[in-house]
Amino acid sequence: MKKSIIKTFSSVVLITVVSKCLGLIREMVFASQYGTAFTADAFQVAIKIPTQLVDIVLGSAIVSTFIPIFNELMQKDRKRTGK
Repeated sequence: MKKSIIKTFSSVVLITVVSKCLGLIREMVFASQYGTAFTADAFQVAIKIPTQLVDIVLGSAIVSTFIPIFNELMQKDRKRTGK
């Protein structure tokens, strides 16, 4: 049980790190193509609004589902092992 939790946690961390690295590369390419002109600013504002909404929805979905399920699994494991 603990190995599967560690494996799942490690996978989430790895995916997050890869996502952040790809985001950095995207920003570097974007900056090299558009620079700091007003069109770049307009694009950044236009892309931030839906991105923030998705982050809020997914973040709340993960928190509202993962934490209760994780707590339930931890309680079952404690009862099983007697700790």
